Amino acid sequence: MYPEGIEWQVACWKYDEAHLIQRLIHQLKHKAAYDIGVDLGRAAADLFRQAHPYKYEELISERPLVVPVPLSEKRRNSRGYNQSYSIAEGWAVVASLPILREGVIARRASKINQVQISKSERRMNMEGVYRLACPSVYDWVTRPVLIMDDVYTTGATCFALWRFLKSIGFKKSYLITLAMA
Repeated sequence: MYPEGIEWQVACWKYDEAHLIQRLIHQLKHKAAYDIGVDLGRAAADLFRQAHPYKYEELISERPLVVPVPLSEKRRNSRGYNQSYSIAEGWAVVASLPILREGVIARRASKINQVQISKSERRMNMEGVYRLACPSVYDWVTRPVLIMDDVYTTGATCFALWRFLKSIGFKKSYLITLAMA
C-alpha cells in the first residue's frame, strides 16, 4: 500500500465541500492566510493526540524531523509562502518537534497541475521533482521524518518526497495531512 519505509499515514479531516476544512484550506492556499495554516496545524496536532494516542506517543519518543512538502519556487512566490510549512509550524509547537528549514529541499514545478490528472499520471508527474539544495539535511538522516502536507489525494506528492528522502539516507517516515480527499 505505502512505499517501503512509510509506517503510516493519517489525515485529520475529510476534504469535501460540506466541511469547513475545505474552505479553510482554500483560504490558506489562495487568500494569503498563513496564520490559518499555523492554527490548523495546532488543531490537527491536538486532534491527532486525542484520536491516536499511541501513534502520538511514538512520534514524541522518536522525535522525527518534520518535513513540510516543498513547493516549486514559482508556486511559493505566487503564494508568498509554503502552506505546508505553516501547517508544520503549528504542529511543531504542540509536539515540540524540529522542522526542516525551508529551502533545504527544492522542488521543480510539476509538468502539469496535479488537480487535473489521474492517479497514475500524478505519480509520473512527480518523478524526479525534488533535489537537495543544502547539505544540512544529512545532519538528520538518523531520525525518522514526519512528512506534512495539506491534502492527501493519491499520495503521489508525499510518496515522491519520501522516495527522494530515502535516496539520501532516511530510513523511516510517517505522513500527516490536514485532510483526505
